[in-house]
Amino acid sequence: NFMFIESDRAFRTLLTTTSLFVTVVALVVVGSKIDDRIISSKLSNHSVMVEPQVPLQIIEDVIRNQP
Repeated sequence: NFMFIESDRAFRTLLTTTSLFVTVVALVVVGSKIDDRIISSKLSNHSVMVEPQVPLQIIEDVIRNQP
């Protein structure tokens, strides 16, 4: 009976440690994905702010040149 209690406690400790490890890994993975999204969204916002200036000018010129 004593051995069963000890093994149960060890199993619970192992389970707790494993779940903590899995939680930490999940947090790290999610955090890195969120970082990637923030960086990519910043980059895309930057490119969206920078790029359309030329196409918009071209479109405006085309509209002005139309009879």
